[in-house]
Amino acid sequence: MATRTRRTAAAAAAVVLGSLALAACGGDDESGGGSGESASSGGGNASVEAAQKIVDESSADIAFKGPSEGPKPPSGKSLAVVTCAAAASGCVRVATGVKEAGKLLGWNVRVLDGQGQAAGQNSAIQQAVSQGVDGIVLVAIDAKSVNQGMAAAKSKDIPVVSIQADNEVGTGTGQVFAEPDSGSKVAGSSLGAWTVVDSGGKAKAATLSTTELVVTRNRADSFKAEVEKCDGCKVVKQETYLLSSAIKDVPLKVSSMLQANPDMQYLFVDVAQYGALAAQAIQSAGKDVKVLSVDCNPDDLEAIRGGNSPVKACAGHALETGGWAAVGALNLALNGETDASEFVVPTKLIDKDNAPEGDLWRGDFDPAAEYGKLWGVN
Repeated sequence: MATRTRRTAAAAAAVVLGSLALAACGGDDESGGGSGESASSGGGNASVEAAQKIVDESSADIAFKGPSEGPKPPSGKSLAVVTCAAAASGCVRVATGVKEAGKLLGWNVRVLDGQGQAAGQNSAIQQAVSQGVDGIVLVAIDAKSVNQGMAAAKSKDIPVVSIQADNEVGTGTGQVFAEPDSGSKVAGSSLGAWTVVDSGGKAKAATLSTTELVVTRNRADSFKAEVEKCDGCKVVKQETYLLSSAIKDVPLKVSSMLQANPDMQYLFVDVAQYGALAAQAIQSAGKDVKVLSVDCNPDDLEAIRGGNSPVKACAGHALETGGWAAVGALNLALNGETDASEFVVPTKLIDKDNAPEGDLWRGDFDPAAEYGKLWGVN
């Protein structure tokens, strides 16, 4: 398998694709996408070369991005984290990061289950307000869908920060104090570029996503836009699902997509745990379709390293580090600051070439060291 350094060099040469990828756009081979386990470089085609640059940049190690200085955190504060659902591993990972940061600062952090529905999320926010917390973190929750809870927090001047939702920032109804850059568009575009490169510029791709969150819409739209920059590529189907019935519906929808689109070679799924369900459906159908998903949960990384699963690449969000970023933003709010726009949730393209050995990709730096330095806490 080509290393990423070799792939970069090969992109400047004449048509060179990895051991199992196909020739670039305009060749005689009409069979479509490659069958390798990582995107390989393809020179001689502008679309593939441009996509290769995105792949290389998106898969490189990521340094800490955030403020270089900030106010000292006050002592004795309490926070509530309202997760989208306790059953959603990605949401729980963010809560873990908030708890880690809170421990460093000596803050009390309680985690409340949003139960996967607006009613449960509203109730959890109102519970946090009634408990007198100093700040609230929403994880993958559309702030406009929980107006009652947001209004309750605003009435008590409790700042609300969201993670992985792409909520609007401001002081109006349905707006949050801050949302660290989620990396949603980077996730979608980097996986789209991977698809273009891996296919040699001949991808026939599909998307499966929920439209219930801005962040997931941004992921899917960015993937589609990147694939469609390639003249020889095509998005053959865009399918949606509802979060409330995703576990049941996703396998059924994937089966229908496979039957209706026999030429489909790549499937982008906006949430990792549903990408795993999609991969199972593809294997059950005996189809050779590559799955690309977002979050890079433990099952995804194991599948990518093993090479036998349809899951071939993922856009990893360092979700625990996102929890630290949320605490950083709340610290600014509690100190009377108004601009928390510098905080970022690190996002990285991961395939077999650069998959980490451990269960999770938490980022390429130590958040405790970086945020501890920012806060003046050892």
